Order: sequence, then structure tokens, then C-alpha cells
Amino acid sequence: MRRPPPPRLLTLALLLGAAQAQTTPPDLTLEQAYAQLAQAPGVTRAALSVQVAQQNLQAARAALGLTVSVNGSASYAGPATTTASDGTSAAVNGSLSGTAGANVSLGLLPWSGAQSSLRASERSLALAQATLRDANLSTRLNVAQAYFSAVLATQDITLAGRTLELRQRQLTVAQTQQAAGNATD
Repeated sequence: MRRPPPPRLLTLALLLGAAQAQTTPPDLTLEQAYAQLAQAPGVTRAALSVQVAQQNLQAARAALGLTVSVNGSASYAGPATTTASDGTSAAVNGSLSGTAGANVSLGLLPWSGAQSSLRASERSLALAQATLRDANLSTRLNVAQAYFSAVLATQDITLAGRTLELRQRQLTVAQTQQAAGNATD
């Protein structure tokens, strides 16, 4: 029974993999990754939604209070002369007409439209803030998962390198024993 040749191709592949593992990028701590959360697209979008909701709430608050509007119109028709079908003419007196109005609205009353807009703006702001918290937490979770996966992968590479060193020593011992005639098949 013949012994198969040593797995040199596998050894070479593992050596190349270990050599590549030695050229890792600079370390990034979890705190540094968390510091960059504000740049995530989901967090940025949620933060902008909060800003818009805050501006809408400010506008709704500004609309509260007393509002007075005045309107009016006037028309004048001057004296005129009309001619009848029989050829007689008649004088028509001039006329003046007008309307005036005022509208007073108090936005502080609970049934006013301004109060309804204010409550809707407050709900919109609360929703936008909750969405921002959710985006922050979701992104934080994703960063932590990716970070710990990278740490685990780094440890796996280190373990593979150490295993390769052990297997190489075992191969050297086996080859030495075989050369000395002490190896068993």
C-alpha cells in the first residue's frame, strides 16, 4: 500500500491565506464605528424628518392667536338717460352700494382649525422622533453585528494560521520519522 504524497497544494493555499491575513487594514474600534452612525443614510433621513416636523410644529404654533381680517366692496352707477321705444327719454338717478365685513378668529379655542393643525404637528413630530430612535438603534445593531463578525473572522484567520503551523510541524515530524524508518503507515 502506497502512501499518498503530502498535501503540498493545500499547504501552499493555507500559507498564502495566512500571508494575506497579515496585511489587515488598521483597527477600527466599536466606539469609532458608533461615532459614524450619524452618517448612515437611514439615520440621516430620519434626522431630516425630525427637522421638518419641528418646523411644521413651529408654524402651527405661530398660527395660534387672534386673527382679524376685514373685507369690503363698493360700487357706483352714475346718472344716466334712457330712451324708450317711442322716442321719449327719461333720466335715471345714480346709485351707490357697498358691503363691508370683518372676520375674527381665535386660534386658542379647542375646536379651531389652528388647534387641530397643532395637534397633528405634535403627532408628526413624535412619530419622526420615534423613527429616528428606531433608525439609530437598528443601525447601531447592524454595526455591532458587522463589527463582531469581523472580530470573529480575524480570530478565525489567526486560528487557521496557528493550525497551519501545527500541521507543518506535524508533517516535518512525520517526514523525519519516515526518513528514520520509525513511521507507521
